[in-house]
Amino acid sequence: MTTIFTALNTANTALGSDEIALETIGHNVANASTPGYSLQTANLQATPPYTVPSMMNTVGPGQIGTGVKVTTIGRGRDALLDTQFRYENQYAGQYATLDTQYTQVQGILPEPSSTGLGAKLSAFWNGWQALADDPTNMGARAQVQQNGSALAATLNSDAQQLTQTQQTADKYVGTDVTTINSLATQIANLNGQISAVGAVNQQPNDLLDQRDQLLDQLSNIVPITYTTQTNGTVTVNLATQVPGATTLQVARPSEAPLVSGTSTNLLLAVTMGVPTYADGLAYMDPVLFPTQPAPIGGTLGAAIQMRDSVIGGSTGLISQLNNIAQALAQDVNVQHATGYDLNGNTGKPFFNVTPPAVALTAPFSAVSTVTAANITVDPAIVANPQAIMAATAGAVGDGANAQAISNLRSAVGAVGSPLPGFTIEQSYENVITTMGANAQLAHNNNQTQATVMQSLTAQRQAVGGVNQDEQMTLLIQFQHSYEAAARVVTTVDSMLNTIVNHMGLGN
Repeated sequence: MTTIFTALNTANTALGSDEIALETIGHNVANASTPGYSLQTANLQATPPYTVPSMMNTVGPGQIGTGVKVTTIGRGRDALLDTQFRYENQYAGQYATLDTQYTQVQGILPEPSSTGLGAKLSAFWNGWQALADDPTNMGARAQVQQNGSALAATLNSDAQQLTQTQQTADKYVGTDVTTINSLATQIANLNGQISAVGAVNQQPNDLLDQRDQLLDQLSNIVPITYTTQTNGTVTVNLATQVPGATTLQVARPSEAPLVSGTSTNLLLAVTMGVPTYADGLAYMDPVLFPTQPAPIGGTLGAAIQMRDSVIGGSTGLISQLNNIAQALAQDVNVQHATGYDLNGNTGKPFFNVTPPAVALTAPFSAVSTVTAANITVDPAIVANPQAIMAATAGAVGDGANAQAISNLRSAVGAVGSPLPGFTIEQSYENVITTMGANAQLAHNNNQTQATVMQSLTAQRQAVGGVNQDEQMTLLIQFQHSYEAAARVVTTVDSMLNTIVNHMGLGN
């Protein structure tokens, strides 16, 4: 049977539960601006009722409520939203990095521009035409020499700046690897703490928030897949985006996960190379990805793409500028060597290479050692523009060879040449056009992805964000509930006082 103490106990459960609810609200308010914090909620449930014994009641025994208890402290998270956010987050990192890097590259190759390589090429060809019209004019000869030097210097500068940008991208790769390892170590440490708290049947909400924030950060740097184990730990694998697929694939399934419980399998940065695991195996499984040596996605994938494909590699910007430099050296030198300078000399090049490269020699069709970084005007011409071979037959007033070199402007490269099927200017225009299109695509993708991330962030905020107005309303609600429960205790206390002090004999 119930007693007056039953009512006291019921009120006491209300006081305890309201106190926990108020503490939870205070915690929410305190962390409303804390990055990664998720709304916490005290989940209330009625305690098991007391069944009143009854032998005569055929309907059934009666039940009396015994109060309330806090079953759990809930956490405002949606696992599906988290998964979607982290999948899209790798694109956000990739496109933002590419957008920034392309902007830097476009600053190196500014077109159209009066100071860019396109303007220097045009001035170079125009100078030869002016010399062809007046081959004895020393001013025209000096202009050809200066235009050639300016063209070579621009190629040198562009190549140097692209190489520096490539090296910067490589440093970004190293920085990303360091950050990945740091995040992995922190996740492993939190795994241990979360597992320990879960082992005593408690909910480690704040620790879970910290781990989720680390997973968010990691997913921006590199594509990841992850699974939560029964003990509360999370297992994280490095992945890659497969072209044409809508899901991520573990980059090396045979390798131990990046994080497994409290253990980590960290990466090593390789200068100008794809990161490897500590055991020396590359990030990507060459059997599963025979044509994809580096990961796609995240800031790491974008930095590697910029370093190895956009700037470096057989089709990168440096290689394309090298082809232009080689075509210039080959076409101009072969034709130039057939002419005569003002002193009757012949068989000399117009372009050469700076040491330590071996100087070019006749017949000047071999240009494999020429690069955009080392091409220069031959020292003899730099010292004396009279050495420019503008004539074809040794006549002083002959400018036929200068005209022939000027005509190279419209010459299409033969099969096997550095620029087959294109003129030198057309090839450079193709470089700029392709780069501009890719830069615009990266910029558009970045803007589009930013909108996607804003939407997903808003959805997550709606689930787990702290609304201060809502918390103030709940604060008043539980304050009144606490005061009401306290009033019940006061009332029961008065009743007990009546029983103890006013129901004795003689009263």
